[in-house]
Amino acid sequence: FKVDVMSNPFNVEEYLSKQKADCILLDFKMFGLNGLELIRQIRKINADVPIIMISAVEIKHINPNPLEIGANLYIEKPFDIEELVAGINSLINSN
Repeated sequence: FKVDVMSNPFNVEEYLSKQKADCILLDFKMFGLNGLELIRQIRKINADVPIIMISAVEIKHINPNPLEIGANLYIEKPFDIEELVAGINSLINSN
């Protein structure tokens, strides 16, 4: 995998206008913006890119449900790296 890391989630629109992402991995909680808002922004720009959200918060405690607003996969922390890699492979290969 080639991995690009964004330290500022507010630059996602600029990044996606210049780069093609095969898959986006994001956390529910990040500095200055929550992952739900970032999913909404990404979906306005690109309806097809696979999105994986990771979080220590159980999905039943997140409203709205990330899977209902555009995430393709939700993985709870802690997780095995193999689980994450399998999810990425599955999403990339089905796209």
